[in-house]
Amino acid sequence: MRLWELLLLAVGLSMDACAVAAANGVCCRGYTPRRILATAAVFGGFQGLMPLLGYLLGSRFIRYMARVDHIIALLLLGYLGGRMIWEGLSGGEERPKGAVAFTWRGLFLQGIATSIDALEPAAEFLIEL
Repeated sequence: MRLWELLLLAVGLSMDACAVAAANGVCCRGYTPRRILATAAVFGGFQGLMPLLGYLLGSRFIRYMARVDHIIALLLLGYLGGRMIWEGLSGGEERPKGAVAFTWRGLFLQGIATSIDALEPAAEFLIEL
C-alpha cells in the first residue's frame, strides 16, 4: 500500500467521526470548549487506536480468523439487519424531540462505533505482507 493510498483511506475512515462530532455540536445542549476538546480527543484517540489494535489482533489471530471471518461478518450483519427490519415493522422506539444531553458514556460509544471500521484495513495490511 502506497502512502497516498494510506492517506486517502485514513481520510475516508475518519469522515464518519467528523459527521458525528458535527452532529453532536448541533444537537447537544451546553457544548462548551472543554467538551469540544473532549470530543476531539475521544474521536481522535479511537481513530488512532483502532488500526493499532487491528494490527496487533490481526497478527496474533490471522490464521484462525481467516477461516471464519466471513461467517462472523454474516452473523453480525444479519443480526443488525434483522433487528432494523423488526424495529421498522414494529414501530421502533420513539426518540424525544429537542436537544440531547451530553454524556461521557455516549461519547465513548460514539468513538468506538465510528472507529470500529478502522480495525479491518490494518488486518488486511498484514495479509498483503
